Amino acid sequence: MNWMTFNESLSLVLHARSKSRAFDIVDQCSKRLGCGGLLVLHLLPRNTLNGYTRIELFSQSGRISSIIGRLKREVLSDGLKPIYQAEQPTHISDTRSFLRARLLSRLVGLASITRARSLLFVPIKSQGKSVYCFVFFGKRISDEFTSVAALSTLAHVSIETIVADKSPSKPSPLLEFTQREIECLRLMVNGMDNPEIAAAVGISERTVRFHLDRARAKMGARNRVHAVAIIVGSQLLDR
Repeated sequence: MNWMTFNESLSLVLHARSKSRAFDIVDQCSKRLGCGGLLVLHLLPRNTLNGYTRIELFSQSGRISSIIGRLKREVLSDGLKPIYQAEQPTHISDTRSFLRARLLSRLVGLASITRARSLLFVPIKSQGKSVYCFVFFGKRISDEFTSVAALSTLAHVSIETIVADKSPSKPSPLLEFTQREIECLRLMVNGMDNPEIAAAVGISERTVRFHLDRARAKMGARNRVHAVAIIVGSQLLDR
């Protein structure tokens, strides 16, 4: 993982002036991390609890956009809904086997055209119960934690700052964390989950959640990924 590349990309996304520009930056960074390309699917909800009515698509390739439009039924199939509704990214090491197992034969053809031998799905729930799903594809996408976390963070930040129509979070210069909050935040930024932070600091997991929740509230972060983006983008813990 080239952290300089990631930090530069994160800063650009935070200051992007349009949705397409933000997605383009994520796409460029993903290619520097070994991906072959990026699709962003915006799945718009119906007035019922299940299913979606239509798709908005971002892709650098007009050809892919037109194909996806024709494959709408397979894209919105029950076989892929668990992926879109997941809380975490989903890494697929063998695209063709994955799609064939879900009887999505036409998408297998698209995978061949785009040489998408592996996939990384990053679903993000946005306002109005719609879902944005970043689909990174390539010959061999790494499933290492750092690479997945970097791409997931960039995807979440682009939605938080652009699609949700919110300007980048700007922590107050008077913002003060307790020493324990700083400890927990540093470990969180380094990729540790709550049980690992609890073991490292010597406190209970419940106490870790308490400190992280308070810290996120102070930053105005909507979730864990957003908090990491704010910290890295503003160098908050380096002050």
